[in-house]
Amino acid sequence: MEKFYTFTPSSPLASHIHSYWILERDDEVSSVERIVPTGCIQLIFYRSGHMWSLTDKTFQPRAFLGGQYNLYTDIEAAGSLSMIVIVFRPLGVKSFFDFPLSDIAQSVLSIEDMPDPIWKELEERLFEIVQPEQIISMIEYYLTRKLFSDSDYNLKRLSAAVTLVSQQSDRKVSDMAAESCLSVKQFKRLFTQYVGLQPKEFIRIMRFQRALYYMEHFPSMSFSQIAFECGYYDASHLVKEFKQLSGYTPTDFSSLSPHSDYFRKE
Repeated sequence: MEKFYTFTPSSPLASHIHSYWILERDDEVSSVERIVPTGCIQLIFYRSGHMWSLTDKTFQPRAFLGGQYNLYTDIEAAGSLSMIVIVFRPLGVKSFFDFPLSDIAQSVLSIEDMPDPIWKELEERLFEIVQPEQIISMIEYYLTRKLFSDSDYNLKRLSAAVTLVSQQSDRKVSDMAAESCLSVKQFKRLFTQYVGLQPKEFIRIMRFQRALYYMEHFPSMSFSQIAFECGYYDASHLVKEFKQLSGYTPTDFSSLSPHSDYFRKE
């Protein structure tokens, strides 16, 4: 049996946190999940069980910050599992972790290796709580304690660029730089540090996530129409990007109940 809970953040944290989710699974049968790029970094806690990365050939740490990925990865759950996930907005994670997020691109950072003990303390407290609502309350208490000041001018600049691409995924890096009032060179450097992806990679993932949203909510729309709406050159470009980012063709993905984690309606 599997229980899955999702929660929206409270107002003070909503501009930093995309969502929270909790998974409880007591099935002893192994299952493989394919994880596709979302443009969001996650902080993950395993209270029981673990996941084996078929891509990296290693077990994931018990608690870790997962960096940005620009390719799909497969993970396997063996037996029962209890996990808690904090999904940050693209720029939200930088308000809690004071290091370049490019440092953990395509990798993970274990809580054991984090210099700030507050995250280890949060992990230990989560083992003491059972009710999902209380778990989220505890997480928000610690996130509020850790939240940096919103006075970071670069965050405000880059936020305009992220909003631009979230609304129109056919934009270019030069458009994002102009929206941030930065040169293209300055913008690329800051964006990669704050988001953990090159701007061009982020645009690509947003386009893919938007295509998933259209496939989910407008199943009768042709792939050529989706390609046009999402800023792809044509349907063949859409197919190529899907294969690279998900390992599936759009047709294959259509049979898997496609959904966008980034553009999901909470």
